[in-house]
Amino acid sequence: MSSVNHFFEAIDLRGVHWAASFIGTLLCIYLMQLTRHSPAGGAVKCMTVNGLRRVSLWLLALSLLWSIGYMDAHPTWQPWPPDLAALLAFDIFLSSAIIGIYLKQREYREDKAAARLTS
Repeated sequence: MSSVNHFFEAIDLRGVHWAASFIGTLLCIYLMQLTRHSPAGGAVKCMTVNGLRRVSLWLLALSLLWSIGYMDAHPTWQPWPPDLAALLAFDIFLSSAIIGIYLKQREYREDKAAARLTS
């Protein structure tokens, strides 16, 4: 395990951290926009659930931006590799949620168009 630690200590991971944080911020904002009103986007009638989802996405986006600001304010700081793994996992999770919503919306539009044709 020490050889892995030495490997990561020799590499500057700040660029990876910046990219993962910035992409995660954009994904949070886009996911928030997708789930705002559309029933195919996961919007539910319960305002509490929608509000909690929006607050959690805003907090995640702000914390990712804050981590970029912290990194810029401390030039010698290096991100912890497990932290980078968590950032990449967030990005993958948010991306899969966006893709799932996109596919649901496309299916919803196709079903709506088919219903118009049959009536």
